[in-house]
Amino acid sequence: GASVRQQVVCPSLPRIPNGAVVALDNSLAYGSRVQYRCERSYRLMGGVSISKKKWLTTGSQTLLASNLTNAVAIDFDWTDRRIYWSDVTTVGSHIYSMSFDGSDHKLLHQTPVVHNPDGLAVDWIGRNLYWCDKGTDTIEVSRLDGKHRKVLINSGLTEPRAIVVNPNAGLLYWTDWGETPYIGRVGMDGADVAYVVTENLGWPNALTVDYVTDRLYWGDARGDYLGTADAHGRRRRMLLAHGVHHVFALTLFENDVYWSDWETKMLHAASKTTGREARNVTLMVHRPMDLQILHPLRQPP
Repeated sequence: GASVRQQVVCPSLPRIPNGAVVALDNSLAYGSRVQYRCERSYRLMGGVSISKKKWLTTGSQTLLASNLTNAVAIDFDWTDRRIYWSDVTTVGSHIYSMSFDGSDHKLLHQTPVVHNPDGLAVDWIGRNLYWCDKGTDTIEVSRLDGKHRKVLINSGLTEPRAIVVNPNAGLLYWTDWGETPYIGRVGMDGADVAYVVTENLGWPNALTVDYVTDRLYWGDARGDYLGTADAHGRRRRMLLAHGVHHVFALTLFENDVYWSDWETKMLHAASKTTGREARNVTLMVHRPMDLQILHPLRQPP
């Protein structure tokens, strides 16, 4: 259940923030070691780790699944308590879902439908799954069960990387780090494509939305900075320009922004409003890829 507490007995697992799910090349890891500053704290199973050889629950060492190769993108659905992720390889790629406890695996999409799904996003209101594919240069959508797949955008994409949705506003955002990098916006029905951020971008790898303010936050792995702007790309400002090395993904929770860094192999955090209080959160064994904070505040009704 959602209130299960287990003693962490495996010291070799990285210390991951409470409620964070992190893709680590050949694994997914779930952390419940740090309490958030919130009135309602949700604790799931303590320290679920998915590795290439087996999935571990650190309290019980339960074998749940095997053969992950290169987990890249993660998102979740709080309503159905499911995690969605992409496994991307040169010989074939897949998009899966599973329950929060690591059970009930479902294959949703695979090659040749998907080639390099580096970003995916759950629409928790409309019950849809969106992903961007740099192999097919498309943004696509299906139901959360994988049915009724549809190509949403098939032009203007060269290296699509990150994708996020703001269902209450009916909007989808994505980054493209091609020759002319940009952050794009489109209606969740595929209408009204717009480029909202086009200047001073190098490799905009990471993207997220603050659902309280509707502001965009992104990380640039070439310019080594975190930036933020409103939903139209205006009121843009630099959030953090030091201590950012090769950001790959970022997310928000309460007053902080969290990001993964390939160069430091760490998760980092800082204030989402000032960029101050920057700190190292955890050191990973592998390069941390995507990350999400599993909490209902990240999916407001």
